[in-house]
Amino acid sequence: DFIREMAGKDTAGCEKEVQVTSIDYPYYNGLEDLAGNADYIIHGKVTDKSYEWRVISTPATELYLNPEDVPPVEEELVTVYSVQVLDSFLPTAEAGMTMEVMLRGGETETTIHRVEGNPELSVDESYLFFLSNSGLFENAGWPLNPTQGICTADAETLENLQTILASPAETGVSFSDYANEELQVYYCDWSKETDTRIRLSEAQ
Repeated sequence: DFIREMAGKDTAGCEKEVQVTSIDYPYYNGLEDLAGNADYIIHGKVTDKSYEWRVISTPATELYLNPEDVPPVEEELVTVYSVQVLDSFLPTAEAGMTMEVMLRGGETETTIHRVEGNPELSVDESYLFFLSNSGLFENAGWPLNPTQGICTADAETLENLQTILASPAETGVSFSDYANEELQVYYCDWSKETDTRIRLSEAQ
């Protein structure tokens, strides 16, 4: 929801309109909950940052009896971080590959579109990411929750995560669980008031 506007400036000193929005995300009860809901868990280094207009949702055509009733899908401004995978904690990604971590909002020549709670990631810094898979872009994902799904990859956090993933009896999450389970891919329909996640296997 749009909540306010204010004035800002770009690097050249020109004023830009700043639009701030608020999005509700699911809350996760710590590392165990995050790990149990993530399609990707990676420790990665940010190598680049860009702002792009992308179509980030697809209409749920199975909900419409008449194809002419399917609503149009518009592009939205997205902040795209290129992340080099240093370590992958699930077999859905491999060390050395590059992934795109996407966040809603970004910046144009005239406007800054800011989403409350979105972190500002620094190029050449490393983070721990808990991501849901993007059904529209290869090797790309959205943070499960921007305030929880991206965190500093300190030694204690990484050690705790390894312990969680190695303890399926307590957490229900392990490498073997993911290796033997078909990868579930979701898409998010941002045109909805709530975050709609639909398993592609359920949509078929």
